[in-house]
Amino acid sequence: MSRSSFGLLLLLIASLLFVSVSKAQDTGNTKPVIIEPGAGFDGLQVGVTMIEEVIARFGEEYAIITHGSYSQQFVYKRIGVSFYVCNADPQRQIFVIELAPPFRAKTGDGIELGNTTLAKIREKSGEPSDEFNNGLEYSGIHYYYDLNDEELDLTDKQKYERKVVKIDITEKSGLRQCDDFRRDPNHVPDYNEEFEEEPAPENK
Repeated sequence: MSRSSFGLLLLLIASLLFVSVSKAQDTGNTKPVIIEPGAGFDGLQVGVTMIEEVIARFGEEYAIITHGSYSQQFVYKRIGVSFYVCNADPQRQIFVIELAPPFRAKTGDGIELGNTTLAKIREKSGEPSDEFNNGLEYSGIHYYYDLNDEELDLTDKQKYERKVVKIDITEKSGLRQCDDFRRDPNHVPDYNEEFEEEPAPENK
């Protein structure tokens, strides 16, 4: 092979690598990541991983949305991932991982973000523990579909034809109530326990 041909070959390989790396950087992942309800993905786990570990892994290109005095949402919009932290949690553990396109994710039984319908989710996962206007709730995971103000009267058939557009991974014990930390910052609460005062709303 001549030097000029070898040079052209190296240039072609470098160009292909650049395109591949650029695509991975734009979408965060090129094939679906396996997610586990009640846990997370790739070593990131709700109720265990601290937000500092997330930042060390994904970098500092995030936005913070503050939900009053309740929680903070660290948004990696470019890759489609958000992490929620209770403001009053001294350990700064993530308690919700929120996934949306362009992130690609699927569960071990094949429920895929952006592709699986609610009907298929019910077929694979059974009856949800709760069903709300724009989604289904199961232990450790919530599935959401698009719904605008003009579509509040969808029939069940129309609703179940919708595809999941957002997934929240939560702790299996239930959605963490950040006000528990204000009651006793040193107490690791059972999120299903009852208190004398009215429980806090399920905000994130």
